[in-house]
Amino acid sequence: MDFSTVRDQMRLRLGDTESTFPLLADEELAAFYAAYPSLLSATAKAAQALANKLMLQSVDVTLGNDLRVSFTQRAVELRAVAKDLETTAAVSATV
Repeated sequence: MDFSTVRDQMRLRLGDTESTFPLLADEELAAFYAAYPSLLSATAKAAQALANKLMLQSVDVTLGNDLRVSFTQRAVELRAVAKDLETTAAVSATV
């Protein structure tokens, strides 16, 4: 990762830093930045889109007694991240 790039700064804020299985494609991140040229606004919109993807999967998986993955909960958490980024972007825009 090259955190000097907008793309990787967006990935860092989204927690999408696993290069083997990225949650969003580079082209998707570029599209959000083109549509919303503020880094924080673009990342907020990307977080919303990622939450939407997870809601479409909308399954919770339990493997044995030890591992549970809740895509629904991850979507809720990503929406909270998106809201926080939007608030930060709005405050930054007025300063």
